[in-house]
Amino acid sequence: MIDAGGLLSKIFFRGTRVRDGSVGRINLVVVYFVTLGFFPLVSLLILNSNISEAHASFLMSYCWQGHIWGDPAAEIVGSFFGRVEFSVAGFGEINKKTVEGVVGCWAATLLACACCATLPGFPPATFFSVSLISLHMMVATAVTIMETACFRALDNGFIVLSATLVSCTSTCQNHPVFAHFWSSVKISEDPTIGFSPNLAQLIQHGP
Repeated sequence: MIDAGGLLSKIFFRGTRVRDGSVGRINLVVVYFVTLGFFPLVSLLILNSNISEAHASFLMSYCWQGHIWGDPAAEIVGSFFGRVEFSVAGFGEINKKTVEGVVGCWAATLLACACCATLPGFPPATFFSVSLISLHMMVATAVTIMETACFRALDNGFIVLSATLVSCTSTCQNHPVFAHFWSSVKISEDPTIGFSPNLAQLIQHGP
């Protein structure tokens, strides 16, 4: 029941991919751990933001669209229509992606986000500092970068996290965490700070 071909193994490792080869189950275990860590983090970011409770669940659903539609689209489009391949890092005997899959991920995420934003409970356009189409494109781009560049098995978590960060930082009022960070960053108006006295004098008065 619990051996390599047992019932529990078939349940927990049913999602292993052929291209991952002998390390397919390791890949899947890493995915499970990433899920347990990243997705609660995303929920906390949204629930502790300035987004009202009425809109929070809809925005959370919005941030998941890249994972639900974009990531599978990259796999499907790349598998059936992919011709231009490139290597990526990750667990697996064959770690490759395709340009066609990358485009499919971006397009599917953009379309899914646009559809999700039409739901009645989604925050109004005035809630964001950018237009909704710009937000969709920014989220789709962030998701596609994470899906492509992240170490395979870690991309699922980073896809949702990146969509959340883009969405929260694109509101008219920044997320409290980011607002505190930017308020603590002070840029001095004195261009000579950090230089030696001689170099500072040279900057001020010239050679």
